[in-house]
Amino acid sequence: MLLILFPYKFTEFYHYLLDIENLENKLKCKVEVHDLSNIINENWNKSFLSNKSKKSIEFNNYNDWKARFNKLKKENKLTIFNFLDLNSFKSLCIHYVLYNSKLKIMRLSTSGVIEHNYYYKKNIFDYIKQILSLRISFSKFIYVFKTGFLRLIYKSLFPLSEILLISGSKKQSITNFGKKKIEINFHSLDYSKALNKKKTRKNNNIIYFDSPSPFFKDDEDTIYQNKNLFINVNFIKNHYKMLNKFLSSIEKIYKRKVIIVPHPKVKKIKNLFYDKKFKIANQVDAAENLINACKFIICAAPSTVIAYAIKNYKPILILEGEGFKNSEAAKLDNYLGIKVMTKFIGCSSINYKVPINKKIFIKVNKKKYDNYKFQFLTSKKIIGLNNYQIISKVINQHN
Repeated sequence: MLLILFPYKFTEFYHYLLDIENLENKLKCKVEVHDLSNIINENWNKSFLSNKSKKSIEFNNYNDWKARFNKLKKENKLTIFNFLDLNSFKSLCIHYVLYNSKLKIMRLSTSGVIEHNYYYKKNIFDYIKQILSLRISFSKFIYVFKTGFLRLIYKSLFPLSEILLISGSKKQSITNFGKKKIEINFHSLDYSKALNKKKTRKNNNIIYFDSPSPFFKDDEDTIYQNKNLFINVNFIKNHYKMLNKFLSSIEKIYKRKVIIVPHPKVKKIKNLFYDKKFKIANQVDAAENLINACKFIICAAPSTVIAYAIKNYKPILILEGEGFKNSEAAKLDNYLGIKVMTKFIGCSSINYKVPINKKIFIKVNKKKYDNYKFQFLTSKKIIGLNNYQIISKVINQHN
């Protein structure tokens, strides 16, 4: 039996992304998902507005979860897929239970997108911006410090033995809470789903992948509990006015339809500011179904969704501008992320607030796409396998 421990609201999108159906139906693997967000930090759920998966069991207190965990452990041969971080005292308690259980524990150790902290050489102006952003986002500083401190305590006193699922050769941001670890090659979650879809007839639509903010709450507002953040309504209206104008210009110049794909956190939640003429694709598998037949994709920010474009060699355009993020710290992260992504992939970026009247230079550098793919998304050693098949192998091996 596979037990997934999840720190956020386990939505229908995560159900799809983690291939729950294939695990259960094709591999006959029983799966149970524990949504622990109300125990670890109930504030996180405020940014996850899309529908909850029926597979998820939500727990409101630590004792109820521990009782269920002990019952499952007694009745089943368990493997744990742990998505929790060490960012609160309650998460430390949960990890202590896992440590004492002596069970097989898997952890996803890569984000599925290049992380600018490792590859961008900051200049003096970037450092100044970063210092200023930390002053404004003191809550983020406290969160990062607390997480690092709890990781240090746990790793020193109760080191877990973990199986790390690693996407790509760069092994960026590997987080394990133990001295013993086994590394397993794994696709990024999006790349694994991109493997599912066979090539379909081109429709040459242009697919725009939006961010939650500024209309909806962003990670910066919830995970770091930015309670003092003031959202200007006029700022939001102006952002979407300029965005709609930009996307309309794209339609006119390329003579193709623009389809908007909302962020997974807010799928099926109406955004009142989208121009009604645009088609909205709210399906959980929208990226999988749309990208392989499109002309190119537009991203509101550096995103894991580019894995689909990398897999299908589709041009990528990233939008610049401060309208997509609410806090100064988030705006700086977004700016640096764009700088790194355009360099590594060779994709284009443009400020959506600047009027356009001609086609934008967008190209595919296949060499850079392939390098990015094997550095951050997958490995040549697992060609022909999907993630659910790799998970099944881990469950049956490494006892």
